Amino acid sequence: QALAGIPAYYRFEEGSGTTVLNSATGVSNGAHGAAYSSDVPISPIPQTGAGNGFSLAFNNIASANYTGPDFILHAGYGAATLEFWIKAPDQPHSSIFWTRPDTVDSNRFNISINPGGALNVDYRDPSAGLHELLSGSTFVITPDTWTHIAITRQIDSASQHTYDFYRNGSLVATAIDSNPDLPTANGWTISGRTVAGFQMDGLIDEVRFSDTALSPSGFLNAAAPIPEPRTIVLMGW
Repeated sequence: QALAGIPAYYRFEEGSGTTVLNSATGVSNGAHGAAYSSDVPISPIPQTGAGNGFSLAFNNIASANYTGPDFILHAGYGAATLEFWIKAPDQPHSSIFWTRPDTVDSNRFNISINPGGALNVDYRDPSAGLHELLSGSTFVITPDTWTHIAITRQIDSASQHTYDFYRNGSLVATAIDSNPDLPTANGWTISGRTVAGFQMDGLIDEVRFSDTALSPSGFLNAAAPIPEPRTIVLMGW
């Protein structure tokens, strides 16, 4: 039975093989060449109470490809939340999520990790225009430490979207997209553009899409956040 408001929830609890179950729908719609690791962020998951035995491990070569629900930050959705856990060493620029099924640099989101653990989030609209949402050292992930990341989007109007970026339940940065033109591509990957030099090294666990902008109390980690200073980015084209 499908979970209301949750188009996709990938738990990576298979432990072997290459197919991945979308536990929100009960349908396997992911395939990968990655390995499984018993290193997990937490068990059970606070928000769901589900046990957690495995994460998906990437090695700068493997990718996981999805043909099920469209990527939650694409044009098929309005308000939205993307959540996931990541544990990764310091590394060159590497894509965590590349939201096309191919290597073309247009009509996609790129959520990536940069040297020093800095998170970068941008998208290219269907005409290949670049919209930068999070860059620089605003949002840093501690290397080799499990971190919960949540990105929410509110639809303020047809001409303004607001993105909030949370680390371990605490709001770190806000970006206002004053000229939204969201990607429409179908199919997406975890770990890169499926070409050498863009895949990530590290572990990913509990990827969940929600079709509403959740508050921290609804996040999978459901942890009491520690207040942090945040950065507000205003964008316009």
